[in-house]
Amino acid sequence: MKLRKFTALLLTLVMLLAIPGVAALATDNSQSFEIALTGDKSGELKAGDEMSVTCTLRRTDKAESWQMYAWQTEITYDNSVFELVEGSVSPASGIGSSVHPGVLVDKVYFNAYSFSASGEEYPAELTAGTFT
Repeated sequence: MKLRKFTALLLTLVMLLAIPGVAALATDNSQSFEIALTGDKSGELKAGDEMSVTCTLRRTDKAESWQMYAWQTEITYDNSVFELVEGSVSPASGIGSSVHPGVLVDKVYFNAYSFSASGEEYPAELTAGTFT
């Protein structure tokens, strides 16, 4: 249900930005980030082994908190090799998540959206969530 509301709101925003005279949102290139995936196992995995993966978003230009209106991480995996354990996607508090099954690849999303005038403040390093 939240996804439908968000999609409708996003579509409305896109339509408003398409109207002449409405200013587009500015892009801030002054900050840089990296997304790190870490697993709870190392070495060779065998068929049937399970590994939990943690997704962390880090600010790389400074060790300071940051404000953003929206962000999303997209983790794509080859479903002919890996299988997502059902119910294993666990976003961090205040973070949304979804799974998109596709042909030959599947995707796990972690995301956050703010509709406040100043955006949301996040720490320099943020765990977005885990999946198995």
